[in-house]
Amino acid sequence: MIGQPREALVNDDIAEPAEQEALNEEELQQQEDVEKVKLAPSPQLPSEKEIEEHNITHWPFRNWCKWCVLSRALGEQRGRARQGEVEHTVPIIGMDYFFLTSEGIHGRDEMMKVLDVKDDEAIDRLIEEKKVVKCLIVCDYSSKAVFATVISQKGHDNDEYSVNFVLEVIKWLGYTTIMLKSDNEPAMLKLVRVAVERLRVRLETVREEHSKEHDSKSHGGTETRIRSVRMLFRTLRSFLESQLGKKIPISHPALAWLLSYTATLQNIVARGTDGHTPWSKIKGRPFNGRLAAFGEMCRWKLPNKGAAVKDRGNMEVRSEEGVFLGVNWNMNEYIYATAEGIRGSRSLTRVPFEQRWSLEALSAIAATPWELKAPHDPEVIFPENVPKEPAPNREILPVRRLKITADDLHKYGLTHGCPYCDYVREHGQARPGMGHSMACRDRILTELAKTPTGLERIRKVEDRAEHAIARYIEKHDQADSAPKPSIVDLPDVQPPEPRWGDLARSDDPFGDLMNQEVADKHMEDNVDDYHPDGGSGMDTGETGPT
Repeated sequence: MIGQPREALVNDDIAEPAEQEALNEEELQQQEDVEKVKLAPSPQLPSEKEIEEHNITHWPFRNWCKWCVLSRALGEQRGRARQGEVEHTVPIIGMDYFFLTSEGIHGRDEMMKVLDVKDDEAIDRLIEEKKVVKCLIVCDYSSKAVFATVISQKGHDNDEYSVNFVLEVIKWLGYTTIMLKSDNEPAMLKLVRVAVERLRVRLETVREEHSKEHDSKSHGGTETRIRSVRMLFRTLRSFLESQLGKKIPISHPALAWLLSYTATLQNIVARGTDGHTPWSKIKGRPFNGRLAAFGEMCRWKLPNKGAAVKDRGNMEVRSEEGVFLGVNWNMNEYIYATAEGIRGSRSLTRVPFEQRWSLEALSAIAATPWELKAPHDPEVIFPENVPKEPAPNREILPVRRLKITADDLHKYGLTHGCPYCDYVREHGQARPGMGHSMACRDRILTELAKTPTGLERIRKVEDRAEHAIARYIEKHDQADSAPKPSIVDLPDVQPPEPRWGDLARSDDPFGDLMNQEVADKHMEDNVDDYHPDGGSGMDTGETGPT
């Protein structure tokens, strides 16, 4: 303005733009006011000691662990209402098959979709080609304990190993009343049926329950535990491969041991909402052993007693080195792999970090959970070419021994020490091809001879033997040149206490219970399977060639 000092004019020109700028900033702040956002968690690395301890079990999940995130992370969780768990008055044991492929662990239906498989025959072909590995999971709904194993691919051995695995698990759980729950897959139904038959001999009550066809939700408890095993298995496997720098094929025995250890590890370290682990719920105490990472090279102390100590001497080493394969939950000992096979010990010593991982030692593992000794190439022996005299043409007379029936065992009891009776007592059923011991037969036949019905059965056996000898003599009319049953050449000896089935005795084992006429011909008739060379057949119930 005119008449005002120059300084005043300058100040007025400066003040007006400054006030305008302040007004503009305030308007911008009002326009840019936004809702507060949630930031994603930023993982913070712990100490090196904590990282090393976590790498042993990889439990619980940690967002700073690369292998936990890559193998088990579920992505961003929006939250879900937790449903209350139903308590069962009868312990439920869930069972199911699942499959290990190069793509991961899958249930049967999921695996068929992933690999585009149409039927069971195609699955069997993939198993034979070692592109798919069949596995079995057994889980306890009450304690949350879970057990898993790879199944052998050898016909009957496959079924027998699966049944024995289920029986060992239920024995470890210690229940007297259980319910076996499975889906409607034919192979699983067969396994459950056999397991129920054998468990009924040991437990008070065994029931079975099967889910509806094409309804996986009714079998959800087992499916949930398969997912849990799958995530931890994937974590441990990826960590092991990172230490070795190599991928491990799904058919390698090391992964069979890793699957078993994955389930055992969950039982040891997975603490539930009640503050207890499955191990502590079943055993009554927490697991008090020490652990190492799967696949580490470890050392263990050799035993101080036994035959191996004498062979080793007191100047040899007292420890051995091998690959750590986990914990034997059935025997409370550590499992190690060596060149000779699997070793068990109650001691564990870790080696320095630089010496822990050996690709060569882990690759050399050949033993499996169903075959603990490492298979070796068969030893070839060339025998000396020694000429042998041709064996005479001997015939076996088709005469069967008296058959001991299940009713006889139920009435007169099982004989302790008899292999047949011991098998029936253990498994609740007979085993084809297995016979009773001579002491057992003597006892049963003596009891049968005390009843008219039993005595009649014995006499029928004697009649069959008499007719067989008569037919043999008629066939060989030239008695001097033809081979004869060994019984013809035996002397007429009457020892005081004969045994049934002893071909060297000619007395009556039943005393006054049999008349004198039967006693006179007893030596000629009372035989098992007649052999011209003096032998006797097994108690198979089958007849020999005529």
